Amino acid sequence: MNFIKDFRKIIFDNSTVEGIRLDDCLNDIYYVCSYIDIKNRWFINTKEYRIITSSSIHKKIESLSTLELTSYKDIKYRLQNKIPIVSYLSARIDKSEIGKSDWLLKNFGIYHCHLEEKMPNGHFKRDSNNLLFFCGSNDAVYLIDIKNHPTREGWLDVDLLKVIEENGWLHLLKYIPDYTVPSFDAETTFNLSKMSTVYLNLNHGVALSNLDLTCNSFDAVNISDYWIKYLSDCQKWCENDEELHKMFPNVLLDFELVIEDNSFVIYEPNVENGIKIKLCKIPNFMYYFKSI
Repeated sequence: MNFIKDFRKIIFDNSTVEGIRLDDCLNDIYYVCSYIDIKNRWFINTKEYRIITSSSIHKKIESLSTLELTSYKDIKYRLQNKIPIVSYLSARIDKSEIGKSDWLLKNFGIYHCHLEEKMPNGHFKRDSNNLLFFCGSNDAVYLIDIKNHPTREGWLDVDLLKVIEENGWLHLLKYIPDYTVPSFDAETTFNLSKMSTVYLNLNHGVALSNLDLTCNSFDAVNISDYWIKYLSDCQKWCENDEELHKMFPNVLLDFELVIEDNSFVIYEPNVENGIKIKLCKIPNFMYYFKSI
């Protein structure tokens, strides 16, 4: 009986279908965390979001091309109607390496969509170089800005954080008001951010990045820790619950963790008629979609 190993196998099966490439050499905890970090990038919208738009975007709508405006409206419609937006997300959405993953998302929870859909091969025609930057929080999506696709340290875009600050959306950031810190040039800060938390000066305070020392986002680490602990506690209950073992005194119970009807279920086939115990609904990151 090893629910964490079972969990890893479920993730392996899901990631194979989804086209996600994970490092087999990772231990179980890091393997789970890496998967969650990638799935977090997919923005699996299982709810109908309210859309809140910044003044920066309102000023730019009229300058969008027909393709970009159509894409912008479609992205909003999908977010409001529980339709996946994966086809607008990065072509490298399935990469786990920090150098090839979404810097703004890992560090500040800021997603970006291309204002054109991917082709069937998973790449973009590049008919548009504009990106829509946004954050999700509870039942709302906050549309921050539309800007050109950056490269390298250009991803360290403090202006996006300032838009969040100016619009009063401080709950989207780790933020210290009325504070400043010594600053480095953009390239140095960008490289440091791949290894540790960085602090960025805004107009009226400081924003802290979310990157964990494992190079996964804090969100991914916290979610991973929660489910690892939950499944470990469930296993301890199966191993130690006296009432459960009294029901089957002559059987060495060996439950397996499986998914049935979008729920975690533990299953023991070695007793008459088998035993199935439903634990809980699977979390959002376990719902899978193709990455293209």
